[in-house]
Amino acid sequence: MKGKLLALIFAIAFLPIFIFGQTGIQASPYRIEENVEPGDTVSTAVRVTNTTHDERTFYADLMDFTVVGEGGNARLMRATEDREYSLTDWVQINKSGMNFGPREYRDVQVVIRVPEDIGPGGYYGAIVFGPNPPTRNDEDGTFVGMSHRVGVLMLFNVIGDADVEARIREFSTGRDLYDTPYQVDFLTRVENIGNLHIKPVGSIQIENMRGTKVASIPLNQAGDNALPQSIRRFENMWQEDFGFGRYKASLVMNFGDPPRKGGMGVRTITDETTFWIIPKTLVAQVTGFLLLVIFIIYFIFKRSQQKTIEEIMNQTGLERKEAIKKKNASGFGLAVAILVLSLLAIGIYIYFFVT
Repeated sequence: MKGKLLALIFAIAFLPIFIFGQTGIQASPYRIEENVEPGDTVSTAVRVTNTTHDERTFYADLMDFTVVGEGGNARLMRATEDREYSLTDWVQINKSGMNFGPREYRDVQVVIRVPEDIGPGGYYGAIVFGPNPPTRNDEDGTFVGMSHRVGVLMLFNVIGDADVEARIREFSTGRDLYDTPYQVDFLTRVENIGNLHIKPVGSIQIENMRGTKVASIPLNQAGDNALPQSIRRFENMWQEDFGFGRYKASLVMNFGDPPRKGGMGVRTITDETTFWIIPKTLVAQVTGFLLLVIFIIYFIFKRSQQKTIEEIMNQTGLERKEAIKKKNASGFGLAVAILVLSLLAIGIYIYFFVT
């Protein structure tokens, strides 16, 4: 069964209409999407328009489609009966030549008869219009001469105990570490492992190292679908001028339809990833400040060394060598304390005022 599904590895909303150049023809709606039961009959119409100022003859045909890669690049294919999830043999449409005057439009009737014995799940096909009958490549069933054709997708959900399941194959960022200003690129790869097309929607929630939400990015605003046994790729971006520290991105994705719409219920899956934003300029400034503090501390102690040694000798009567050791020990402890306090002050500032 999965082998037959390979011809349908495709994210449905890859393209609102098959357009391969200046066609001189338009067709709408670009998608016919229905929830049906076995034995149902769906009657609809596709409006075909001659967009040129010349008389044209257009032909209709029925096709299956396949995909190349995960980005929704489609390839139309000859409709054959051995494609288990194809609905092209359900469709009745006039395939003879239709004459159109300049700028004329016409509603072409389409009747889809769902078989009585069909199982639940997703079934797919395309109605394609063009100025000439398509020329097929008999070796692999693909079409040539497609530069002047447009198409309407058909997505049917036969209601029943369908297998609606998906998983997140990948949720990641382009890098683990970003400078400022930054542009974080998110990649989400969703695999449909069921037998019905899904429309993954949701959001990416971003939190800073204090756990405060700093951004929310919608997933799949275009409403792209993924066919059974396919992987659909989604790309998102978040950019700002400044940030600091470790960030967590949480993906919350929903798919499926509620029972009132003939679905098996809405399901939710999640994933998360982390990344860092470290401004190089800020790091350089902090490093320079700390080095300056250390230098000042060293310079002050160096200048006061002789005076301190003499005071210790006068107060305790120690020899000069022992007095120097005692002075160095106390001076080192003071330097460490000042350095720690400086780091603490900088950390508090960044935590409360920068992130």
